[in-house]
Amino acid sequence: MQEANDILRTLTAEVLFPQNPYSSPNPQEDLNALNIVIAHVEDILTSLVLKRSPFKVKINDLNSSIIRQIPSEILSHIFTLSLIEFREVSLNRITDLNIVSPFLLGSVCRRWRDVVWSTPELWSTMYLHLSERNLKDAKAMVEEWLKRSGNLPLYIRLSCDPLKSPGSPDPVVTSKEEATALISALHRFAGRWHSLDIRLPTSLFSSFELATTATDCPLANLYIDPPDGQSDSTHTLSINPLPQLRKLHLCSVYLKSIISSWDKLTHVFAMSFYVDECLEILRRCPQLVCCKLPYIMAGDEPLYHIVHESPIVMPCIRYLQIGQDKTLPTSAILDKLVLPSLEIFKFDGCGCNDFNYMVVLGLFARSDCNLLSFTLKNVQMPDERLESILMSLPSLRQLFIYGSGGIGLTASLLSKLTDSDTGITSFLPALDTLGYTGPRHFAWTDLYSLLQLPSKSISSKLSSSEVSEDAPFLLPYKGRERFQAVRLDLSLTEEDDIVDLDLMVPLVLCWLEQGRRFELSVDSIDMVENWIQGHSPVDKDRYNYLKRQTSKNTRGDIQEEDSEWAV
Repeated sequence: MQEANDILRTLTAEVLFPQNPYSSPNPQEDLNALNIVIAHVEDILTSLVLKRSPFKVKINDLNSSIIRQIPSEILSHIFTLSLIEFREVSLNRITDLNIVSPFLLGSVCRRWRDVVWSTPELWSTMYLHLSERNLKDAKAMVEEWLKRSGNLPLYIRLSCDPLKSPGSPDPVVTSKEEATALISALHRFAGRWHSLDIRLPTSLFSSFELATTATDCPLANLYIDPPDGQSDSTHTLSINPLPQLRKLHLCSVYLKSIISSWDKLTHVFAMSFYVDECLEILRRCPQLVCCKLPYIMAGDEPLYHIVHESPIVMPCIRYLQIGQDKTLPTSAILDKLVLPSLEIFKFDGCGCNDFNYMVVLGLFARSDCNLLSFTLKNVQMPDERLESILMSLPSLRQLFIYGSGGIGLTASLLSKLTDSDTGITSFLPALDTLGYTGPRHFAWTDLYSLLQLPSKSISSKLSSSEVSEDAPFLLPYKGRERFQAVRLDLSLTEEDDIVDLDLMVPLVLCWLEQGRRFELSVDSIDMVENWIQGHSPVDKDRYNYLKRQTSKNTRGDIQEEDSEWAV
């Protein structure tokens, strides 16, 4: 404060009340002298303003919230946890303003900015959505961003919007010079690439070839999905052998446009490819463990899509997803494969009318595999044929059926799943997880017979207010105790009766009490919660508590696959 008082005395004596006021006969000289004094005062004021900032910082520290008292190391870790995992950001969320970025965190206060700027983990993942507005400054931003990432592996996603209409100018393509300069800036960091996600026009493919010439490039995951697909095969992406490349995701491009070494790939996702291209992918990848082909096209030019008849033996594949055009025969892909290690199989017929169940039976018999999980979707097939397929899978533990296409969870299937009086069943004896989405083709008592628990178990878990004189659990027990998770999402028509919740709710609560998962919804609405809320709001808290507890003890929602199979 002594320094401030000295400045104030000087200002008072020499500026505000000078001993020799300006009285020169020349007013221009007086004005010049006054301007000098004004400049001096402005310098003093600027100096005082600068001296005020440290005091504000000290005051904030003395009166700050707990978040400002957290050590920088812990705050840095919290910031890192706030970022979305790289593979979890879909195309629709790239431009979402709610995505946490280092710039957003650094804009809160100086302390946060200092922590963010000194945390390389926050800069090792970059989502850059190119547009006409930011393309000119993108190169400088990329260089500055990646410099702050230290020596960490890099996860990079580049994207742009699709064309507003066919033939309209693409701002990224028309500004190809700036886009090429941006990609060149990325080249300098190719030695640290771990995952590269390219969602740019195919005309920029050639710009990435320079980056792939680095012999020490550690690229493990490559994702290619042009925003408008590929109208011709003139543009190619030539990738020199990458010794660490394991996961490849391709969408809406020609297979011959991707020139690369495939022999070490373990995970492949290929969307919108022709039959011959899909079979060629399988032939090129002898070490493939997970293969997802969610939409296989028939092709309108058969002369250009010649399918070879030689079988393809894939000894390592454990996960296979097939989704095909409804005009394709079931045998188009499945008849060509031998998969002795197959554990998870998902088939989507996309509404096909001539699903050949013998082809699926042939695949399982030919492969002699121990299938653990089977998903069937959008196919039309009589009950007895579905049961024939399931009879060939004694090792099956998870079954998921989507019945909108003509198949369903029927009373006949439920009766076969229900244990006999001896408690022994030969039909899917290992099954412990069941998921069904579609119309109801069974009576509620049929479902209850399958899922009921021993009467002692139920009566011990329910309060006396939940037990009625005609309690269904007093029926002879034939339920399957080995079930651990069931998910039913039913669609009811106007002619259909309402859900028999008086029958099902006590069973759901008992399942949750035992740490099992049971989800019952109609058109994605949780019917159990609605019923409990209307009968006893107090029990709603109990129901939600039990759901949370079972979610902690299991793998969350009843899913068809876990994150191990993400491509």
